[in-house]
Amino acid sequence: ISSFDEPPAGKLLATDEWILSELNGLTEESVGAYEALNLFVPSNRCREFLWNVFAPHYVEMVKARAYAGDTGALWTLHACLRGLLRLLAPVIPFSTDRIWRSAYGGSVHAERFPRALDGIPASRRDATAAILEFNSSIWKAKRDRGASLNEEWPGVTIPAGLEPYGVDLRRMHRLV
Repeated sequence: ISSFDEPPAGKLLATDEWILSELNGLTEESVGAYEALNLFVPSNRCREFLWNVFAPHYVEMVKARAYAGDTGALWTLHACLRGLLRLLAPVIPFSTDRIWRSAYGGSVHAERFPRALDGIPASRRDATAAILEFNSSIWKAKRDRGASLNEEWPGVTIPAGLEPYGVDLRRMHRLV
């Protein structure tokens, strides 16, 4: 993410709103846990978000847009990185500060604690299970047939409920 310039703003697509709504949920849950002096919840939920949702699904869905300079994808990638670093700073202070200084300058510990982003429809989170299931099913089908993940895959239709994310899903899986 830090290899991409951070735009001041960007036109968000449904995929961007989806991951930002997930980040909003993570932020609200983590802030509540920190207020209750519970470090277990934010540290584990951040790990789950990063490794089970953000990296394998969102990053892969928007990779082509990011390399093409799409400001919505780039802004969202940085918003997620900034949010995760600030959420994890109390439990991994040195690593988060090192990454923050390298990517953004200054110290993560001088930043405000994150809060949910305004204007992101919480209803986008309703698609999470379907997005994860769809991506996993395509990856499994390609793996079962010995196909490369980068291979074009004909004959797959995007389920109606995932059509708002269709452009990114088609590009990610090379569906034709």
